[in-house]
Amino acid sequence: WFSIPLVNMLFSIDDLLKAWFQDERLRALFSFQTLYVGLTPYNSPGALCLLAGTDLTDGVWYPMGGWKGVKDTLAGLAQQHGVQIKTNVSVEEVIVSGGRAVGVKLQGGVEERGDVVVVNADTPYAYQKLLEHTGQASPSADAPSVESTADDLDGREYSCGVIAFFWAVDCKVDYLRHHTIFLGTPFEEKKAWTPILEASQMPERPNFYVHCPTRTDPSAAPEGCESIMVLFPVANMQQMAEAGFVPGEKGELYRELRAAARKTVLQRFKDAGCGDIEKHIVEETVRDPEVIGELYNLHHGATFGLSHGLLPWQGGLAMTRPAPRAPEVDKLYFVGAGTRPGNGVPLVLMGAGLTSQLIL
Repeated sequence: WFSIPLVNMLFSIDDLLKAWFQDERLRALFSFQTLYVGLTPYNSPGALCLLAGTDLTDGVWYPMGGWKGVKDTLAGLAQQHGVQIKTNVSVEEVIVSGGRAVGVKLQGGVEERGDVVVVNADTPYAYQKLLEHTGQASPSADAPSVESTADDLDGREYSCGVIAFFWAVDCKVDYLRHHTIFLGTPFEEKKAWTPILEASQMPERPNFYVHCPTRTDPSAAPEGCESIMVLFPVANMQQMAEAGFVPGEKGELYRELRAAARKTVLQRFKDAGCGDIEKHIVEETVRDPEVIGELYNLHHGATFGLSHGLLPWQGGLAMTRPAPRAPEVDKLYFVGAGTRPGNGVPLVLMGAGLTSQLIL
């Protein structure tokens, strides 16, 4: 069964790899890429084995100077074609009239009208917040309501949350490569992949990703220094709520987890031969799922948005993901990780191309 094309997509990555590799360390080498989309080898469909294949055949590309250069280039190309870009202005609502999207309402009540509306916010957030006053504004009688779609998306499975550490370090950490993955395999393989809900569940060897761009791009930090980013997977706010953890005062929900994750990462660095870098951290920013969710309007604070199971209730992958053209509101379109085909910069850019074709 595992070797039959298409059928093997129905199995998890872990199931597929067990059919080929007995050693869990080898399986880890071909499955850690599920971290890239906030999943685990146990809930990732076999189709995502392509992540490891892409890693091996195409490698990973890095824009010199950081992603700001990509953003500035895309904005420049848009402006060359007459696009006017407004920044530092929040969108409060998609304006719907007669079942059709006719514009957006900005913070302060200013309205911008247009022939179509393209939303690049997280799709579940858009249905929950930007369309909440729309009601049954469907272009056809058999189309779902905005409210029913919002409820459907709210109940789907979501990717993990992340505690992100951004450290400016006044020394070199030679052990780290540009991309370094710390894994619990083979000591705590399954525990390391289990969503962490509280500090007491913290494995000694959890899975996390480290980015140290100076290996490729010296401009990422002053000479003799490092800029280090750590992405530490934890339970998202949906999973926290299901386990009985509810937000109290702002910052309290993940307070103990943040401290435990920081301590564990620094200890793993020591164990790996990086030395004691804590005393060399001169600037630090920490963001947990609650902060990330608020900052980027990500539903449930799920850093990678909807999960990527094959079935819609599992988050959806490709055609089972939310459609780029809203069936409930005419002339309303979506781009981004919350719509088809899915998560990640290449897929999001491909999705933007598909949406533009639908519009044109």
